[in-house]
Amino acid sequence: MSELMGYTYTFPKEDKRGFLRDGREYSTMLNSCGRINRSGVGMAICMGDRNKILAEGEEILTDYRKMIKEYMNVLSNERWRISENENCVMVNGEELFQKQ
Repeated sequence: MSELMGYTYTFPKEDKRGFLRDGREYSTMLNSCGRINRSGVGMAICMGDRNKILAEGEEILTDYRKMIKEYMNVLSNERWRISENENCVMVNGEELFQKQ
């Protein structure tokens, strides 16, 4: 049962209906900005920009989630890309992942 419990981090000054209120969502958005080389967007949001840049951050997060979903679908359909042993799992992402 203890593995089902955890901490929830909330930013009380953020909009109650906004995704930035939840610490996990906030960090996921920042991570997605960094992963696709748009770290400036994440930094601007951290510095308080809540207008056009916030909408751009939400779009980046949505696109990043779609990209991850597509990768997971490919990996589940092309099982040859995954090899496992008792110590590790290796994923062959050749010609799958975008070069950055």
